[in-house]
Amino acid sequence: MVNIFLTLSLSFCLGSTSILLIQEKLPETIENWNKDLKILEFGPENLFDYINGDADRYLPYNFQKLTVVFYKNKNQPEEELEIQIYQMKTPLDAFGIYSVHRNRDKEIFPYGNDGTIGQNQAIFYQSQYFIKLSGKQLQNSSSSLELFGKAISQLLPSEKLNSPELECINMPEKVERSECYLAKDVLAQNFFPRGITALFKTSKGNATAFIVMFENNEKAKKGWEDYKNYLDEIGAEYQTEQEEIQITAPTSEIAITTLYKNRIIGLWLPDGNIPELKDIHSKIKLCFIEKTKADTSK
Repeated sequence: MVNIFLTLSLSFCLGSTSILLIQEKLPETIENWNKDLKILEFGPENLFDYINGDADRYLPYNFQKLTVVFYKNKNQPEEELEIQIYQMKTPLDAFGIYSVHRNRDKEIFPYGNDGTIGQNQAIFYQSQYFIKLSGKQLQNSSSSLELFGKAISQLLPSEKLNSPELECINMPEKVERSECYLAKDVLAQNFFPRGITALFKTSKGNATAFIVMFENNEKAKKGWEDYKNYLDEIGAEYQTEQEEIQITAPTSEIAITTLYKNRIIGLWLPDGNIPELKDIHSKIKLCFIEKTKADTSK
C-alpha cells in the first residue's frame, strides 16, 4: 500500500497538474476497493446536470471542471465510494467553496489544507481543488474515507493559500474555523462584491469581521460611496472621520469600517461594545496595512 502511494507521488508532475491527470493517476485498486469504469465529467455549462440546485454556489468561485470517480468494495459489493473532484481557478476559490460547505462542528479531516468528516462523507480542499468523498452503506466509514483522502491528497499539488486577508483575521479572538471566502454579496450586499468574513468572540457575543475585496482603488471608492448611500437609505446613525465610519443603526447595531486602498475592513455586531469592537478592528486593520506594505516592498 505504501509503495503504491509513493510511486504515485513520485510520478506526479506538479507543473502539469490537471483534473485529467489526477483522474488517470488514481490507482485501479486501493486495498480492497476497485475503480469503476464509469467516470463523469462536467464543466460550467452543464454542472447543473449533476448537482442541480447547488451549481449556483460553485460558479461564482471560478469553477472549471468536475470529475466524478467511483470505487466499489470487492469484498462488500453494496459498499460504494464516490469521489467528486472540483477544479477551481485559484486556491482562494477552492477554499471559498469549501468554506461555505464546511460545518465547523464536525471532526477535522486529516488531509488537504483543511477538511471535515462526518457520517459517510468527508470534504477537504487542497491547492485549487475541492474534494467531496461520499460513501454508500460503508461499514467503517471513517477509515474508508481517510484511506481515499490520503490517496487523493498525495496526487494534488501542495500549494498553500497565500491570503493577507485570511492571515490578518487569524488571531486569538477569532472563532475557530469560522472564516469564509464569499465570491459575491458579502454581508448580503451587492455593492460588496467578494471578501473574507469571520466570527470574533466578544463580551456581547460573536461579532462578524469582514474584508471586502475590490479589483482596484476606484471600484473600492465606488463601493464605499454605495455603502454610505445604503446607510442613508436605512436611516442609520453614523459618523465619518477620514476613511472610517462608525455606525449606530436604528436597532442599536454597531459597525466600524475603514476604506484602505482597494479593501473595506469592518467589524459588525448588534448591540456591540464600541471600544471592544474598535480594538479588534484596529488589530485587523493594522495587520493588513503592515502585511500589504511588506508584500509591496519585496
